[in-house]
Amino acid sequence: MKGLPVYTTLGQAQVKIKVRVLLNGIWYDQDGLDKEITKVWSDFRLDLTSLESVEAIEIDFTATAVADEYVKAYSLDTIENDVDFVIRSWNGPSRVRGMKIGTVTKKSTTARGAKVHLIGEKTISLTLSDFRGEIELTPLFVAKKKIHDRKVSTAQQKIELPKGGILGWGDQVVVALEEEKAGLQSLFIFKWVPFSEWPGLNSSDFFSVEWNTPPVIYLNQEVENLENVLVSNASQGGPASARDALNSIIAHQAMTSVLSSILLGAKQSMRENEEMTAEYVLESLNPMEQKVVRAWLHVADPDATGEKTPVLESLERLLAMDEVQLQRALIETLPQNLQVAFGSKNAAEKLLAQMTKGNTNAD
Repeated sequence: MKGLPVYTTLGQAQVKIKVRVLLNGIWYDQDGLDKEITKVWSDFRLDLTSLESVEAIEIDFTATAVADEYVKAYSLDTIENDVDFVIRSWNGPSRVRGMKIGTVTKKSTTARGAKVHLIGEKTISLTLSDFRGEIELTPLFVAKKKIHDRKVSTAQQKIELPKGGILGWGDQVVVALEEEKAGLQSLFIFKWVPFSEWPGLNSSDFFSVEWNTPPVIYLNQEVENLENVLVSNASQGGPASARDALNSIIAHQAMTSVLSSILLGAKQSMRENEEMTAEYVLESLNPMEQKVVRAWLHVADPDATGEKTPVLESLERLLAMDEVQLQRALIETLPQNLQVAFGSKNAAEKLLAQMTKGNTNAD
């Protein structure tokens, strides 16, 4: 993130925060909480995952920026009327975004290398039941209105910084509400049910994927020893190998089903609206679909260079394919890359080795 134009930037602001949390109707500051809780907090990451019954959080932001470069293009006399201090909030899982406006104050200073400071202040209060996962709070100095740029303007051309243009920024504060889950647990809810008694499920299957809201993987209680194997904590031996192999199979099919469903649906949307872009498609997905696409789309892209391939780059390539090319990517590229990603081959080899060892011992 940078100012526009660069020479007018207020640059990196120094941010300080004070935090209070609401527990069972009582507000506590950091000193009033158990040290075992607050010791996991950093200056800009507030981990609330260990707190029970936390209802709300209040954060006081104070951001200090050096305004010496600003004066080269704009008027320092009107800076308090021309610049806003805001806190931009974003919560991906709930798709809640917002902007809260604070106050700005100009202050002369004798600090080394600076003559004028701009102080931004704002208190943010969040009701945590409105959010999930992590809340990102970014302090910014922005143009309150169009500001005339006297440095590059000429008699023939008037240059202005647009309203909302970013002039300065501070470290992002992250409020963690839920522990990060690894693997499929971050995407799916797991339900153990008797398949023979459950509508729409085949009693001969040991699992079934339902890509819904929320996404669910059903596991068949009627398969002998399946639950014992999948919940085993063994680190080695037959149960561990069987568990890892079954987990790979489930993960492989679940991700194949999900990515195929998302891509085929996106392709259909683009057929219906030729002006639709890949970026619009990505933004129109629900939060869970976006999470899957951002993390896993590269495995369906034949020309991807790995997980660091930009998601829009892969999405544009895949949606530009004709029907035959896309089907080939889903049938050939996707399964092959998922085998590598989920270690399916290694898991199967370990299970076969354990079976062979068992047979040898029996002989």
